[in-house]
Amino acid sequence: MEAEGWGALGSEEVMATVGVNRSSHYEDAADAAAPNIFSHEFQQNTLRFAPPIAALKKRSRGVACDGTAQSRPYVIHSDEECQRLELQARLANIEGHLRHLPVARNDRVLDVGCGSGSMARLLARSFPQAEVVGVDLREQYLDFAKARASAEEIHNLTFRCGDVFALPFADASFDVVWTKYLLQWLNEPKSALAELKRVTKPGGFVVSCDYVGFGTEHCPIAPEFERQIREVIAALVDCNIGRKVAPFMIALGFQDVRVAMETDTLFTVIGSIDAERRLNWEKQLQAARPQLVQLVGSETDVDRLIARFLAHYDDPATSSFTALYFTRGRV
Repeated sequence: MEAEGWGALGSEEVMATVGVNRSSHYEDAADAAAPNIFSHEFQQNTLRFAPPIAALKKRSRGVACDGTAQSRPYVIHSDEECQRLELQARLANIEGHLRHLPVARNDRVLDVGCGSGSMARLLARSFPQAEVVGVDLREQYLDFAKARASAEEIHNLTFRCGDVFALPFADASFDVVWTKYLLQWLNEPKSALAELKRVTKPGGFVVSCDYVGFGTEHCPIAPEFERQIREVIAALVDCNIGRKVAPFMIALGFQDVRVAMETDTLFTVIGSIDAERRLNWEKQLQAARPQLVQLVGSETDVDRLIARFLAHYDDPATSSFTALYFTRGRV
């Protein structure tokens, strides 16, 4: 199977998107480098942290969406999460992700952690001869995904409830396995990748799309606020998971491991943030309030944190950066 967009490894192309220049660079995993972008003064009040960050990180890693210790809690869940995920998919221009997926005619494709089903629906529409399956742990999300697929009259798409650490499929069931924004929620992402490999056919591909620098790379920003943001976000998710996936794949015996690095157009903002991207942040931060209270000490401190964070994005003199790593390995 040949992947469109994966043939010209080592080449570079520049695309304008969200008011910035996006550089897409393909390289071998051994040479993959992460962005390193930082800081300056930003006048606001200092936040205090009540419980130690490390203690909360330890507690959160012991509680999982499915009751096990393999996952962190999905702290941004709310009753409106599927609507937010649909907005997020549109803002992220997920159509551009298709070039990273080596889908051939009649392939079986699995979307793990499919959420609202936006990517699964796109895959099914884009490859009508393929069979697409979306899997997620939450029945609420699957109900939404099934309803959307039915409304769009997509007939080559089904959804299953399942755990990424114990997928409900036989060995070697799929030609292509895709996941995005999933591994950052896992305490054992390498084990999850091993499970994705298990259900992939020999010669098939696993493609994982993950961020680096999620919510932590801002310029200019006051050093003390930068430290606080880094600690808070790191207590909730692995904000640099993308740079770890290629080494995990190599250790698990994947072949031809490659990384494509792009700007994450959802969370990279140059100048003032637009209304929809701001709303996306607001919904996530509000959903995470219970965990944020544990981190920063009180509801008042959370209000200050959120207000200061959004004020940074509103400031036309600031920029915020997140990278996307598309890591692909052949089974």
